[in-house]
Amino acid sequence: MSDLIIKIREFWERAIFYKSVRLTLAFVMSLFIICVSFFVSLFLVGRPDSDWLSFTQWALVLVLLQLFFVYLFKLNKGLWRYSSITDLILIIKAALVSFVFNILIALFVGTFFHSLRFIVVDHTLLIMGLGGMRLTLRYYYHFEPKDPDFKKVLIIGAGDGGDLACRHFNRNKNKFSVMGIVDDDPKKLYQHIHGIRVVGTVEDLSKMIQVLQIDEVAIAIPSATPKFIREVAQVCFESKVVVKVMPPL
Repeated sequence: MSDLIIKIREFWERAIFYKSVRLTLAFVMSLFIICVSFFVSLFLVGRPDSDWLSFTQWALVLVLLQLFFVYLFKLNKGLWRYSSITDLILIIKAALVSFVFNILIALFVGTFFHSLRFIVVDHTLLIMGLGGMRLTLRYYYHFEPKDPDFKKVLIIGAGDGGDLACRHFNRNKNKFSVMGIVDDDPKKLYQHIHGIRVVGTVEDLSKMIQVLQIDEVAIAIPSATPKFIREVAQVCFESKVVVKVMPPL
């Protein structure tokens, strides 16, 4: 079963390597979500009070508008495996603009009060669908099979640098496993950053390397002085582990 999953993953990676294939897939998936949102809204709310011909014409305009704003806000061009809160904000913006235009159209044709609830439900489902699709894909990549030679990492620094380091290693979970963070700020002790616990202070570095069986230490403090880096490097040398300095913010 695991071999089949790996083969499917390899096929997918090769396919989306080509920009045209990636954009086509993104377009098809967006269109699918728009259509599903529409029909689910139709099931939940019912058809607005109008004849079928008028409703069909209005539905076509609604779907085309949503596709247009998905294109306008470049929602099909991002790499979905790296989706973040920024992508969710773009999705909400695209849905809100589409919502406003559809409300204006409903007002113009005189079906505002009959169409309002349908439009609200449809655009709410659209946000959930477009956001959920990206979240699902990111979740999928989050649990890639571990590389047999993956490294156990300890991060030094629980500030902005530590936040970026955690994000970097979490995106490469198949190669790295972050075992913990050390920081000299007592207020941060035993807190979590992206699910990774602050396990001690820098004074505990040697102990943590042994207890957690660390392979690499990553210094994620942009303001770290050369003296501090040398001291950490000395501890790592004595413990026979690799030390790396993360690039500045």
